[in-house]
Amino acid sequence: MEAGSKVKVTIMFRGREQSRPELGYRLLQRLGADVAEYGFVETAPKQDGRNMTMVLAPHRGAKTRARARHGEGPAGGDIKPSSN
Repeated sequence: MEAGSKVKVTIMFRGREQSRPELGYRLLQRLGADVAEYGFVETAPKQDGRNMTMVLAPHRGAKTRARARHGEGPAGGDIKPSSN
């Protein structure tokens, strides 16, 4: 997420775990709270059969911050000093 990518988190329930989806929901909520520094929950946890998914997205400007850390200029290229 620091590089500006979204993250899809999937929990796969097996056997008797399917009877307790609220545990998976709480786990995904806690994960969303733990990564709040890097991004936010774009799609709330939802169950689809045996799987429960959630999508996390980076905060706005994460791409530019990552680019600044790697020493790239604002347009993605290196800035050359002028020789006068």
